[in-house]
Order: sequence, then structure tokens, then C-alpha cells
Amino acid sequence: MFSRLSEMFNKVVDVLLADHVIPISQSTINTALSVMATTIPELTLLSMEIHDGSFDLLAEGKKVIAFKTRISFEVTSCEISAEKQVIVFRRISPTEIIADRLIDKILLLIFESIVCRAFNIEPANLILEGQTGVTVQAENYTVDLSQTNLSGQVTTQLKAALDAIGSLMRVKNIRCVPETIELLIGN
Repeated sequence: MFSRLSEMFNKVVDVLLADHVIPISQSTINTALSVMATTIPELTLLSMEIHDGSFDLLAEGKKVIAFKTRISFEVTSCEISAEKQVIVFRRISPTEIIADRLIDKILLLIFESIVCRAFNIEPANLILEGQTGVTVQAENYTVDLSQTNLSGQVTTQLKAALDAIGSLMRVKNIRCVPETIELLIGN
């Protein structure tokens, strides 16, 4: 009887400690990003399109000119636990910036010709540098979720979820699949 009970206990522990995938939909992420956009004066829209293996960050705003931008990234590493929430992204294509009005198109052309090409500066770096919780190094971007404008919303939910599944659990990997980000949680 004791051996049977012990065997059942071991199976329950194995199931609890096994890796689990938690999907987060694109719409859920975009809701959080829209909240973040309200805290950045230059932005009117911030959203994400998730593809297989990568995602596009879309932003609209006004900083001297009215602009729309698309930046493609892939997740290179993550460390998410109850204590730390850091994700590293790599930009996988040049930043696309467009403007609708003629004057904005002219100013954008000048900006891209003088600032970006002449000084070899990637527009994504200018957009993301200086944002709270974001560190930029060439095409790599480190985001500390606990320091971003979403920290009150995201990190408390992450911490609560990780506390609920146990102190040994952590997010081991993040994977982009069409319209969903999957978190692989395990010990």
C-alpha cells in the first residue's frame, strides 16, 4: 500500500515538474502594448504581429514628423523567474519607416539620408534607446520587464503565476508561432 501511494505521489510530482507550454495570444500582447503606448508621449500606437520564429513590432507616432514603423525581431534568450524578467531580442531586418504627408516624407528622407546613412545609425536604435528598461547594443535589445512601463502590470502577474506553480519553475524559453507567443515553463 505504501509503495503504491509513493508511486502515485511520484507521478503527481513528475507531472507538476514537467515542462508546460503557456500560449499568449497576439491580441493579449497587443492589449498590454496599447497600455504601454499611452505612457510614451511620442507614440499613438504600439502593437505586434507574431510570425513563425519572429515578430514585427509596429509603432505609430509623432516625433518631429508623423511616422509609422515596422521592426522585425527574433527572441535570442530569456530569463524569466519570480526574481528576474529579462528578454533579449535581435533585430533581423532593417527598420521600415514611412510617412503619409508630403512634408513628413521630405523630412523622413532628410532624416534617413543625413542621420541614418551618413552616421550609420539604425532608426530602431534611436526609437528604443532611452526607453526605460531597454538596453540597445547594435542589433540586440535587452528588455528588463521589471523596469519597463508595463512593470506594474506584467511583472506582478508573472510573479504571481510563477509563485503559483512553484519556486522551482521559470520560463525556460519563448517561442514565436503564428499569432501566439509560447512560454515554455519548467524547472
